[in-house]
Amino acid sequence: MQGHATKSMLAFAKEAVSGISKCSSLNSIRHASRVSRTSTKGASTLDPLKPLQPMSAIPILEDSERIFVPTAEDIRQGEDLFTASKTNEIGFVLSAPKPEFAPKHDMPEVAFVGRSNVGKSSLIKAIFKKAPGVVVKTSKTPGHTKTVNFFQVGRHLMLVDMPGYGFRQPRDFAESAEAYLATRKNLKNTVLLIDCNTGVKDVDLLAIEMLEQFSLPYMIVLTKIDRPSKHLLLRSVFDTKAVIWNHTSFCLPQPFLVSSLNLDGVAMLKAFIGITSGVITQSQMADSPNSSR
Repeated sequence: MQGHATKSMLAFAKEAVSGISKCSSLNSIRHASRVSRTSTKGASTLDPLKPLQPMSAIPILEDSERIFVPTAEDIRQGEDLFTASKTNEIGFVLSAPKPEFAPKHDMPEVAFVGRSNVGKSSLIKAIFKKAPGVVVKTSKTPGHTKTVNFFQVGRHLMLVDMPGYGFRQPRDFAESAEAYLATRKNLKNTVLLIDCNTGVKDVDLLAIEMLEQFSLPYMIVLTKIDRPSKHLLLRSVFDTKAVIWNHTSFCLPQPFLVSSLNLDGVAMLKAFIGITSGVITQSQMADSPNSSR
């Protein structure tokens, strides 16, 4: 293991989460209550890991790794946060070719980064599904996003769409994207997207190395989960967990799963973004059992 010899997974979670929001501790995103298990309708949409658990002889996530289990109230507040209204205007702000052109404000920011064609812009579009006035440009051509794009969510936070790295990445990627990540003081969380069909590639490991070098709290979200079989998706989840365990110190131990096509996992992600940005007030909190590794 690299850098994990003396730290438990709980310690990694504390490091990641403490940097996400100054007013948040590990307890502030750890929930005692669970969404009712008596209703299976929509369960996959909320947490796509649940339908995979019966296929595994061991827990997909240990208690110390399951940092966020949303309540119905968390989901409701997450939906409200990303629903446009007269009192909650949501829209595109600007594209910044360099950090000095980024908007000046005191709201928390959440950045989305990932390999070209990982589905980054499509996921942001899915997050803004209830804000029909927001235009998020998507393309089947890798490397479509060339600048750092800012989207304002009411008076609460900014979502930041970063240029894709890897194939056809912008020539000035280091100057724009890396400089933003290294210097943006109100960046509270970074969402690293990984295509579940291809898994973590060498170029993704470079991105992880960059985030670790900057000591940035971040989380991994597996995209396009509607495409593989459940068995292949389960394998991708365990492979991703191995990467988190062996290569990270600032990554949230719990991977998230999403589909921009059928919106599986999107509501859970929206709630988590709101909570870790300090925007959403959690309905209930408590410690969960810890395990040292």
